[in-house]
Amino acid sequence: MERTEWSCDYSIISAMTKPVNITNKHIVQIISRDSCIICNEVIDLLQNYELKNKNIELIIFDLEKGENPPKERNSFITPATWVNGELWYFGEIDINQFCIKLSKVNISQFDSNAICK
Repeated sequence: MERTEWSCDYSIISAMTKPVNITNKHIVQIISRDSCIICNEVIDLLQNYELKNKNIELIIFDLEKGENPPKERNSFITPATWVNGELWYFGEIDINQFCIKLSKVNISQFDSNAICK
């Protein structure tokens, strides 16, 4: 099976405040608030996961710091966790369930255009 390399014209993702690496990694975006304790717990869990597994690109948008997520990912409830352009969680996450769910997602099946909008 031939591997597809995804590329992105970064001029079309001007709504994002951080760069996105969309080559063979799942894009995990967290919408958070610095004053949110649960947000910090979710960020810690996913940062530890990212260090150990290397199969995700973690992008954090802190609303209190003025970091605006793409408009289709705006959330009044924090934390909101998006994976490959799909909302997976509001609030706490179970890291074991996250691992199981992520393992079932074929990275080649997600639409890179969903990330690049």
